[in-house]
Amino acid sequence: MQGEMSDMDGDMSGMMAMMNNPEMRAEMMAMMNDPEMRAQMMDMMRNCNEMMKMKQEQMSNEEAG
Repeated sequence: MQGEMSDMDGDMSGMMAMMNNPEMRAEMMAMMNDPEMRAQMMDMMRNCNEMMKMKQEQMSNEEAG
């Protein structure tokens, strides 16, 4: 269980590192200007958020149980 969480943390910190890198940010902005790429990005973000929500629900359920 702990291994999974650390994987998620790694993904998130990876995204943050990308945002902090000017070159990567420029690339992200270019992607955001491309409607198709933007849709893919949004899907990715949504999936990521859903996974986070599910993980949190699992955690709180385990605590309540």
